[in-house]
Amino acid sequence: ASLWSINRVLVHKYLCYLLNDIKNFKRPVENAGLLNSVYFWWGTPSILEINQLSEILETLKNKFWFEENIEITLESTPKNVTKENMISWGKLGINRLSMWIQTLNDATLQEIKRDGKTIILEALENIQSIFQSEEKIIQNISLDFIIWLPFVSCWETLKDIKYILENYDFI
Repeated sequence: ASLWSINRVLVHKYLCYLLNDIKNFKRPVENAGLLNSVYFWWGTPSILEINQLSEILETLKNKFWFEENIEITLESTPKNVTKENMISWGKLGINRLSMWIQTLNDATLQEIKRDGKTIILEALENIQSIFQSEEKIIQNISLDFIIWLPFVSCWETLKDIKYILENYDFI
């Protein structure tokens, strides 16, 4: 579900429907119900509270078997990538973080109504800090870029990617 604003009533209502759908899902007999990945994506799932993410995962675990090395991915905005959130997500079993960057061009970020470059760089520092700590809770990181955005000049996306590769060692 795509949620452009945090309306707690709508989020709660959506979660009730989602949990009900999972609980009432009928597996085909030939399908053992073994999951090898769970992907929390689209609509900024990182706005969900830890207990809400936990309830979704517990409901899935009660309905399906999780492979031993299951990949559980959470898509996030840079603003939500705090050290505290990453530690909490990791404790839930989330082992892959997909963070959108889109671009490091502030004019473009403002035009497309996204967090600015400063917030993105803070999030990258938080990821770097977690990776350098003893607790490498989230082992896999992906970063999303979009090409041909307004105000982004030719090769600017490549320059942004090179900047990140040169300055952060978690990639």
